[in-house]
Amino acid sequence: MEKEEKTEQDTLFFDEIERHKNNIYVMQYELKEVVSLHSHPQGHILIVLNDVAIVDVENSAFYIPYGHFVWIPSGKRHHISFENRTIHLKNIYFPQNFSDDKFYKEVGIYPIPTLLQEVLNLMDETREYTPKDWKYELLSTMKHILPNIISQKHSELWLPTTKHPIAKKIIKAIHRNFRKPITAQSIADEVGMSVRNMSRYMHNELGISFVHYLRKYRIIMSVKQLVKGDDSITNIAYSVGYESLSVFSNSFYMVTGYRPSFFLKQ
Repeated sequence: MEKEEKTEQDTLFFDEIERHKNNIYVMQYELKEVVSLHSHPQGHILIVLNDVAIVDVENSAFYIPYGHFVWIPSGKRHHISFENRTIHLKNIYFPQNFSDDKFYKEVGIYPIPTLLQEVLNLMDETREYTPKDWKYELLSTMKHILPNIISQKHSELWLPTTKHPIAKKIIKAIHRNFRKPITAQSIADEVGMSVRNMSRYMHNELGISFVHYLRKYRIIMSVKQLVKGDDSITNIAYSVGYESLSVFSNSFYMVTGYRPSFFLKQ
């Protein structure tokens, strides 16, 4: 969902980023409102310090949990939202064309590697770094090294979005029933169409199958619960519609690239 109207928070936020576009800018902040649709010349690393942030980019909603970061290339129109009262984020903005590595040409979600965490520990919460500063060199080096120390397969913690009324109706039915042992037939019956027609709408409007969408949605819902840290992996697996812990673990691995236990360690 796009949020076009800019708030006072948005204006201050965008102006602050614009002022530092020629250097590396580290910015930590607390969001209390959704950030409207925008883009900027810098590519940036967005790090989530609590809960789960949702970044919408080009008809896709990316879910970035605590302990993870997302890379957003320069010029990508996006907006940031969240579901609880506030969310704490840290961004590292890099000047345009800072790197030509393939890693930096697409949006990707990754667990925070040790190197990135150690570099962040040396940085101020919010500060602009110029080429004369040794921390600028450290951030530059970290950015060049980063693609080589994390998996090139980023987490698939994203879902396609659409404005098509029928496709939205199908999505809402899945969201209402994902905790149950649902099938393509049961959802098709609920929205009043054949499985073939439902599959056609999902393919044409969302670019994804029913099974793939359901799996990703269930895992994203489980990630939201895992971040809270107040329930067991087994209970969470059952709560999002899985009847087997091993099947849940395998599905989690397929979507995120790692097991639920590794997520908790992160």
